[in-house]
Order: sequence, then C-alpha cells, then structure tokens
Amino acid sequence: VILANAVFIGVQTDLEAQLGTFDTSTAMRAVSATFTVIFLIELLFRMAAEGLSFLWSSPSVIWNWIDLLIVLSSLLELGTTIFISVGSVGQFRILRIIRITRLLKVVRITRIIRFIRALRTMVHQLISTLRSLMWAMIVLALIIYVFAILMTQTFTEYLRDPPEQMPQNL
Repeated sequence: VILANAVFIGVQTDLEAQLGTFDTSTAMRAVSATFTVIFLIELLFRMAAEGLSFLWSSPSVIWNWIDLLIVLSSLLELGTTIFISVGSVGQFRILRIIRITRLLKVVRITRIIRFIRALRTMVHQLISTLRSLMWAMIVLALIIYVFAILMTQTFTEYLRDPPEQMPQNL
C-alpha cells in the first residue's frame, strides 16, 4: 500500500504538470481519499491494539508519531480539497506542502526490510561487497523521487502563474 501510494503521488504530480492545474479528476481524488482512509484505518487499528502506549511507550514510538503526522496531514489535505474552492495560488501552495508530507510514508518501507533477513543471509557471500552500494542507491533514488515531485510541482506552479517582473535597480 505504501509503494502504491508513492507511485500514485508521482502519477498525480505528472498529470498535474501536464494539465497545468492542481484540479485533478474525480477518480484521482477518489483514489487519494481511498489511500487516506486505508492509512487512517491502519493507524486506528494499531492505536486500538497498543492502547495508551501507542504514542508514549511503544517500541516504535517515533514511527507512530510519523504515521500520525502523515495521516493527519492527509486528512487535512482531503478536507481542504473538499471544502475549499481552488481559486488562489496560496491555497495551491498549502496543498502542495501537505501533499509532500504523504511521501514520508515511503520511509516506512525500511521497517519491512527486517523480514528479508533470512534471504540476505543466504546470498551474503554474493552481495557482501555490494550491499552498501545497493542501499545507497535506494536512498538516492528515494531522495531523487521526492525532489523530482517537489520540483515538478514548483515549476508547474511557476509556469502557470509567473511572478511579477523584478526591478533592475535593487
């Protein structure tokens, strides 16, 4: 679900850049809302399972706070797209900032890696020298992906609504 959400955000950003608008189709909004609901349900299940220790004394308290921040920002984005008429550039900037916080969900993939430990043990002799390079490339690809989305949204907004001419004599 995390990877699917990250790919969806990339596709949505590309579509917005091609169309030159932040107003996406009803289907795109429905998919975005579906991801928000899925992440909200996951968070609520984990809160119910762990009780009061979820945010204070859980072994993964930092991840729980990050997940809470992501779900709250996704709910804020969903509410903003539903209740605010998209007319001004300032509102688009707020939506873009909130949308970028959803990419933090991709960082949660590092929690899944611990289940691949047995596989890594089997092929340790083959990849022992390349392991550091592989992780560096994954982190680099993740960073490039996040900044590509950020820059695409920024340039799309600039091309759609360029700033006023700067005076030559400062």
